[in-house]
Amino acid sequence: TRMRTSPHSTVSAGYWYRNIWYQDPTTIDKTDNRVFITVVDELSSTLTTTTGAAYTGTEAGNDRLRKTDLFAGFAYAYAMESTSWFTIGNSWLAFWPSDERMSQVTWDAGIIQKSGKYTDSFNAKLTYVEDPFYIVRREDRYVATISRSTERTSLGISAGRYEYRNVASQHLEHTRHALTGTISHASTQTSKIIYDVSIGRINDYAP
Repeated sequence: TRMRTSPHSTVSAGYWYRNIWYQDPTTIDKTDNRVFITVVDELSSTLTTTTGAAYTGTEAGNDRLRKTDLFAGFAYAYAMESTSWFTIGNSWLAFWPSDERMSQVTWDAGIIQKSGKYTDSFNAKLTYVEDPFYIVRREDRYVATISRSTERTSLGISAGRYEYRNVASQHLEHTRHALTGTISHASTQTSKIIYDVSIGRINDYAP
């Protein structure tokens, strides 16, 4: 549900249910129930703030996770089609039946800059992601992208480093480095051809 509470403020609230099921018997099937609320305030034509909260309950076999998130941030459009943003928050996690509780600061920061036919972007983010072998997993990502667009064709290359950590111990379990190239061409007004190629490297670390 989305409501505009004033000419410059919007409130979004809702609930969603997710059932994750894998064919591999070694993985962990899960169900998620999530409620959230987000408030967006347009302070000016260039500056927008966002605040929000969410609660997620995850069932994974005999294990349960209760996660509460609070966050606040802003986005600043400093030029035409150029934006920077920064969001900081905190996640509180409670595991059952171990009765283990923990807290983690989270963030999402980045910049997108348009200069002529080129667009450059960079994003750094600490968040929690779905993983087939864990009830939840921490991901730290650092991704840079450069692209060039013409009227019908666009070229892009992206390079990123992704770190995956055990939530409880904070141990770095493995890293992934990825390099991706994309070419798209609009052959007509209603059809587009897209080619993607990527290479990557994964490093595993002993506990």
